[in-house]
Amino acid sequence: MPKTGRNDPCPCGSGRKYKQCCLPKVQATQVRALSRRRDEELLWAKLLAYAQRPTFSVDTHSAFGLFWNGDYDLSAVEALSREMLMPFLEWYIQDYRTSKDRQRIIDLFAAEEGPRLSPEHRILLAEREAAYLSLYGVEQVDPDGYLEVGDLLAGGFFRVDEPGLARLAMPGDLVLGRRFGDQEDGRLSPGTVLLPASLAPLLVGAAKRAYAAYRDESYQATWPQFLRESGYLMYHALLSPEASEAYEQVDQLARYFDPRPSVREMQAIMRRRMEEVLQRQQQEAARRAEERGQATTAPSVERTSGGILIPGQSRPAPSGAGILLPEHLRKPSSS
Repeated sequence: MPKTGRNDPCPCGSGRKYKQCCLPKVQATQVRALSRRRDEELLWAKLLAYAQRPTFSVDTHSAFGLFWNGDYDLSAVEALSREMLMPFLEWYIQDYRTSKDRQRIIDLFAAEEGPRLSPEHRILLAEREAAYLSLYGVEQVDPDGYLEVGDLLAGGFFRVDEPGLARLAMPGDLVLGRRFGDQEDGRLSPGTVLLPASLAPLLVGAAKRAYAAYRDESYQATWPQFLRESGYLMYHALLSPEASEAYEQVDQLARYFDPRPSVREMQAIMRRRMEEVLQRQQQEAARRAEERGQATTAPSVERTSGGILIPGQSRPAPSGAGILLPEHLRKPSSS
């Protein structure tokens, strides 16, 4: 669809030139959107810096393994690209219940840093606090960068400004992410991912079963409440054998988010770490066994001041050997 020229008749049908009618309003909207994106980037940078404080180091390790449904530590993060890392970071900051009275990092940030934020940042922070992870079906893709999406879990239809995904998405595709703003002027968070339609039955089914179990324990719980507490389970579903079968049906798979290769690399990293630890333990055990054998077969002797020879004791092992730990735990944490 060609763009309207400045001197073309305005598409609204007023009969006036575009530059004299709707163009100024469109430009003002674009300026506001650009300013808002900059504010969102600044706020996210503050949230990310807050989440990396040493007080959250234990929570970060626990959350990383929980999100990716495996026995991982943060040394495996090197396998993740920014696209793979962003969904985890958003979930960790906005949904994960920390060891500090089970409060979310975003709520702790709001209480501590909120009073010092600008009014614009406080509005955006409130939107993030209220947002939750959900699964959307793409209904329509507009050439101007908007998507019409329907929430497949909590319900409702929304128009979202998302030029990046609009260049890739097709009607029928899935979007897994967080929506900010109102029904007509929404946005999707940077950690939102595009998924093929073939995954819809698996993800919707897994979410509904988990929601039913959640309501058994939390009577009258709503979808937003459940998704804020347990939305990460949809990422677990993406790593299941059923998801692999669904992915295999997809043409042009490169257009979509696929965490499986990155998770396989994380698993390989953890295997290498474990092998390194085991090798060091075996080397240390062999060294100690050798020292014990030498002490048994050829005990050292010492001559007293009176010239009497007496059995001596084996030389003690060098101090500082300690417990063998994975290499990343030997280095100061960068979190």
